[in-house]
Amino acid sequence: MNNLLLRMACTYVLLITSSVFSRSWFAVANAAEEFVYVCRDAGAGGFQAFPDVCRLRDGRLVCVFYAGYAHVSMPDARWPKGGRICYATSDDEGRSWSKAEPLFDGPDDDRDPSIAQLNDGRLICNFFRLRAAPGKYRDRIGLGTWLTFSDDLGKTWSPPRPIHESYYCSSPVRELADGRLIVGLYRASATEAAGAAAFSDDGGATWSEPIDIPADLRLDAETDLIQLKDGSLWAALRCNDKTVPMHFATSSDRSATWSKARPLGFAGQAPYLLRVALDGPVLLGYRGFNEAGKSFTALRYSFDECATWSEPITVDATHPTAGAYPSMVNLKDGTVLIVYYEEGVGSAIRAKRFRPSREGIEWLAPYDGTEKQPKAQPAEAAKRTLSLTLIPPSPVTDMIDLDIRAAVWNHGDEDEHFEVAFYLDRESPDNLLHRETAAVAAGTAAGIFHRCPTKGMSGNHHILCIAKSGTRTFRIQQPLAVMHTGTRSTNRLGGAWVDLLHHNASTGQPFDAELAKMTDEQWRELVRAMHAVDQNIMVITFTVRNYTHVGKHNIESEGYHGQAYYPSKLFSGRAPIASKDPLKVIFSEADRLGMQVMPGVGCYAMFDFTPASLEWHKKAAKELWEMYGHHPSFYGWYVAAEIAGNLGADDRRRREIVDFFREFRPYVRALAPDKPVMLASNPFRIEQAGGYYEKLLPHLDILCPFGFHRMPPGDLTGEEAAALLQKLCDDSDCRLWMDMESFVHRDGKKQYPRPIEGLLDDLRRFTNFEKILHYQFPGMMSSPAMSRQPGGPASVKLYLDYQRWLNTINGDQPGLTRASSH
Repeated sequence: MNNLLLRMACTYVLLITSSVFSRSWFAVANAAEEFVYVCRDAGAGGFQAFPDVCRLRDGRLVCVFYAGYAHVSMPDARWPKGGRICYATSDDEGRSWSKAEPLFDGPDDDRDPSIAQLNDGRLICNFFRLRAAPGKYRDRIGLGTWLTFSDDLGKTWSPPRPIHESYYCSSPVRELADGRLIVGLYRASATEAAGAAAFSDDGGATWSEPIDIPADLRLDAETDLIQLKDGSLWAALRCNDKTVPMHFATSSDRSATWSKARPLGFAGQAPYLLRVALDGPVLLGYRGFNEAGKSFTALRYSFDECATWSEPITVDATHPTAGAYPSMVNLKDGTVLIVYYEEGVGSAIRAKRFRPSREGIEWLAPYDGTEKQPKAQPAEAAKRTLSLTLIPPSPVTDMIDLDIRAAVWNHGDEDEHFEVAFYLDRESPDNLLHRETAAVAAGTAAGIFHRCPTKGMSGNHHILCIAKSGTRTFRIQQPLAVMHTGTRSTNRLGGAWVDLLHHNASTGQPFDAELAKMTDEQWRELVRAMHAVDQNIMVITFTVRNYTHVGKHNIESEGYHGQAYYPSKLFSGRAPIASKDPLKVIFSEADRLGMQVMPGVGCYAMFDFTPASLEWHKKAAKELWEMYGHHPSFYGWYVAAEIAGNLGADDRRRREIVDFFREFRPYVRALAPDKPVMLASNPFRIEQAGGYYEKLLPHLDILCPFGFHRMPPGDLTGEEAAALLQKLCDDSDCRLWMDMESFVHRDGKKQYPRPIEGLLDDLRRFTNFEKILHYQFPGMMSSPAMSRQPGGPASVKLYLDYQRWLNTINGDQPGLTRASSH
């Protein structure tokens, strides 16, 4: 460490005495001025700074911070071990805090701590260390970034070990959706400074060499990072010059490489990023500067994934120098707690509570347990401005054409024009794929579609969409891993159907009892189990249970009596399952993991595409979109009625299905123009359809047939049926996916896991399908990590057999990123 880093550390020491209050929280008439003291004296010299806060699994909050006698506290006669790392906890959502205790106190100045709890339950605290240079007044030796772990919620900690001796930290370790750990770093010397990141794929046991973030200027960085909803990483970096704006950079390959840092548009230091809940806006806390150059703790928010930011909000105006180095945590009632330090002699750690919304920041009194989280109205929740959908989603091979679809919504009262552009990997003229202007009437949405061949694109990419309207700019991106397999097929399962209960009780008898007992957390476990084997598309088979068939019901005269799997206002019946809203749980977990979900619209009645069924489906789709359309994982619509390969028993039924999709697809495109419509069929007797495929397929986006391995005697072979359907789809601009059967029937029609040999045989035989899903995951596959395993040991065996096989073929695509890991 050199004098430069010391000057950075000492720049903001201000000689102002802190006031002392008799309560742990300071109440004033204005809630905007109400704060809580986390710690005023940790017993290490009276100077507290650089806090970081996180939630523990037992519900408590823990705040770690630096404690010393000054901004830099080297060992001296009174304090022979110098600055230390301390912590305090709160069991009432930050209203009161425990007495501060030491977390680590080594022989050097241990400083800038951050803390996080990993998914496996361990706590990880990162910090850096300064050592006095022998015989040199005020000079310091930097010892780099260090880590310590706790397996018992902070009661004991492992001996600290270094990440890198020349890089420093100011923000916590972040755990990505796929389990990779990543930490923002920075380095500084007299001649240069840069932001960086390092990652670990073994739970923090070993770390990569720091990856520098390229920039055209000196950035003293204090890097923090966040994973966006599309899986990419976004980093904020400080510039030490308060007249120069902070910068940002992005990574689409999980920090293997970074874009060049670009100006963020406003000056600041010590950035800290937090997403509100699972799918809310992104908050940015930092040290800001007013027009006179005076510093203050600032807060901004972004509702478009860091593309644009609000104006700055002052966090605390009650202290002459409050404050700096903020950290934030979500509270149980949907509000947020921000912690920061005062600066100056006697600096204390403070905390404030607020609620963010599109209207701004509402400052609140300390949590008292009486407030409830406001519930968003369904219609409001579905409001989004820009969406991007790839068909098929990543991964794909280099032998297909990729559909790139965007949707823009105009929520205003006047017509609006959007200029929408698609780029490959980065925004530059050389990377432009398509650009067009969309006129969007008030209160409507418009779609922008482009088809792009993947030939010659093998490797990791992302598709970037930028929409501009007036002074507003919106950005979104999706990952795109392109494989070279020699065929259209990726040779792996890309997702699966998910029954919340089987629609036929006798068929689902081997696993339905376990499905009915699935709690919210157990559904999350199932989603994570699918993600762990790269099955990242989830098709919810039915959202309403009503097992009957066309021509065998009296719904039009007697009414519809189906049982909804979610809290529907349209359908009063409820399916007998433990989870009150498994759709919400599944969408939320899929959002977090970067997966895709297609809710099944239905069931009205199997094979029923009558006009009455069409009207039912339109109402059901509208409700599903209003309740769940705000989720980034909402991928499209699965019409759950299914159909035989001949498209119906007679031409009347065939005309009905054509008319159904001719009207249904425009209806749902008005809700969400980029979202595809999918139908599952079987490939039996497709030559008997009498030309109706040519009439139906132009009104479908995806046809996903099943049963190629069990063609009836005298029919086409499975390969012949696949080839014929591929031609029909290609001629009609419809995508052809495969619904592989991962079950076998035994004991009548009861479904049991199919041996792995059958699945692998299908993968080898049918190589023209650009995406292969299977029916189904629950009951056929279970991870050993799932606390409830529908289908029992046989389902665990199939899961592990497939996982072993997947690991072998993943080695055939070196360097290729998993679709939702980025």
